[in-house]
Amino acid sequence: MPRSFHRKMVILGGLSFDSWYAQNFGAIGWTLQDPSGAVALAINKRVDLGRNIIPQTYASYIQGVGWSNPSGEIARCDGSQVAQSNFNALSVIEQEKTYRLTHFIDNYNAGSLQATSGNNGFMIRSSGGAFIEDLLMANITGGGINFAADDTFEGDVPLQLAFLQQLGILASSAFSTPGDNPIDATNNGMAVAQTGQGNIPFVYSGDGGTTRLSFDTIAEINSIINMENGGFVMVAQSDTWAAGVDVLARFAVDADNEIVIFRDGTDLKIEYRETATSSIVTIPSGSPSGLFTIGGKWNVPGFGLRGLYNGVQVDTDKSIAAAIIGNLDKDECALFAADSSGTSSWAGDGAYPALQTETPDDSFFADYHNRSGL
Repeated sequence: MPRSFHRKMVILGGLSFDSWYAQNFGAIGWTLQDPSGAVALAINKRVDLGRNIIPQTYASYIQGVGWSNPSGEIARCDGSQVAQSNFNALSVIEQEKTYRLTHFIDNYNAGSLQATSGNNGFMIRSSGGAFIEDLLMANITGGGINFAADDTFEGDVPLQLAFLQQLGILASSAFSTPGDNPIDATNNGMAVAQTGQGNIPFVYSGDGGTTRLSFDTIAEINSIINMENGGFVMVAQSDTWAAGVDVLARFAVDADNEIVIFRDGTDLKIEYRETATSSIVTIPSGSPSGLFTIGGKWNVPGFGLRGLYNGVQVDTDKSIAAAIIGNLDKDECALFAADSSGTSSWAGDGAYPALQTETPDDSFFADYHNRSGL
C-alpha cells in the first residue's frame, strides 16, 4: 500500500538509533536483514546463568512406581519400587551446552537417586541435602529431565527448589554469518522496505497472509527469556484497523500460556496468559497510518502487566496471578504472526524488536521511542 510520511530526524546523545539499539536492546534483539533478507539476525548479550527450564510442579512429571505427591509440590519416592523408577518431564535441552542442576533431597531414608538427561548423568546421590552440579550435555537422545530412583531409594524432591539452567550463553554479533546464531529468525515471505520515517531506515513488511519471522530452534530463547520479570518493545505500523486480529509477536508454551502483542480492531493489546487466566492491557491506537512504538513489561508478583505506546504508559497495570511455567514451543512462537505457520499474520511493517530478561524501567521505552525519531 503506498504511503508517504513526514521525516523527523532525531539523534540524541551523539548515537544513531542503530548504535543505541545495539547497546541497549536488552537481552535479545533482532536487527534488520542480511543482504538476502532471508534471516533476521539476532544479537544477544552474554548471560552467565539462564532461566530455569524444568517444571516445578508435580503434575508436570510422569510418575513411575513408588512416586507420589504428599503435599505441595513435593515428589516422594516411598521405596515400594522393585526396580529403577523414573520421575521425568520434557524440557528443551541442547547437546554440547553446559547446564547447572540445583536440587534437594529431603527426608532421606535409603538408596540412591540420579538426575539424568538423555544419555547424560549427574552424580548419584546417596544422602539428603542440597546438590549443585554443572554438566556438559555431550549426548542428547531424550532432552528431558529424569530423576531415577534405584530399587531402594526413599526420599523427597522439593520441585520448587529444583532448577536446570544453561551456563555461559554467549553474546553474538549482528555481523555473524546469517543463520549461525541459534536465536536468528527465518524470514518467511516478508519484504524489506524503506520507510522514510524518523531514524528507522528499513522495516520488515508483511502482507497479512502467512508472512512471519519464525524460529528453527527455541532452546536458546528458552534459556534466556524470563517469564517472571521481563519486557518487549518494537517499532510497528499497521495497514489496517478493521475488525480482526493481527499478531506482532508471540512467545508461548501452548494456547493457555503465552505473552502476545497484537492488534484487535482499532486497539492494540498486550496479553499475559497463564493456565488460561489472562491479563490484558488495551491501548486505543487512534488508527495511525505511520510507524509507532509499542512495548510491554511484566513483573510477577509485582505490578503485573504494563503497556506502553510511543514511550508512554497507556491503560492501568493489570495484575498477574502467577508466572508462566514451562518451555516455549517453537511452533507457538513468532514475530509478525501467532505461530510458525503464520496464523494471524501482521499486515503492515515492523522493525527493531527487543526482548528484556529483567523488567526495564519506563524510561527505557521512552528513550527507545525518542531515539527512533517517530
